[in-house]
Amino acid sequence: GAFTCNLPITTGIPIGGNVSIEPRDNGQGHQIVFVFDAPVTLPGSASVTPAGSASGTANGNEVRVALNGIADGSRATVALTGVNGAVNTSASLGFLLGDVTGSRAISAADIATAKARLNTSPLTSATCAADINVDGQIKSSDVTAVKNRSGNQLP
Repeated sequence: GAFTCNLPITTGIPIGGNVSIEPRDNGQGHQIVFVFDAPVTLPGSASVTPAGSASGTANGNEVRVALNGIADGSRATVALTGVNGAVNTSASLGFLLGDVTGSRAISAADIATAKARLNTSPLTSATCAADINVDGQIKSSDVTAVKNRSGNQLP
C-alpha cells in the first residue's frame, strides 16, 4: 500500500545543500506533494533534474508529482512551472535507501533506529521511514536492508 511520510522539505535549498532524504524503496516510483494556499485548477508542468521523469496532477490545494527513474544515492530537484498559469516553485531532496535517520549517511544509528521500530503498528509519520520496502510493516527484512547499505552516503 501507499504510505505518506512527511519530509521536511524547504524550498530554495540548493541541490548540493542539506536536503531532506527519502529512505524508502518504492519500485513503483515516488510521489512528492506540493501544498498551496488556494485551490489548484491547473497543475502546470513538472520536471525533475538531473535525471528521471515527473508528471503532476492537481487535487484541491495540492499538486501531486509522480517521480520515476530517480537513482538511489542521488539528489534531485523537482520543479513545477505554471501552476494556475503563473506560479513556479521547486524543492530539492535526496534519495538514499536505508537512511532512516535522515543524516545523509547510513550508519549504526540507522540500524538501531530501524531495530527500535521493529513491529511498530500502525505506521506513523514518525516511524514510516523505517519501512524500507514500503509494505506497511517494519520487519526484520527492513532492518537487514539498512544493515546491508551501511556506509553508503549521499554525495
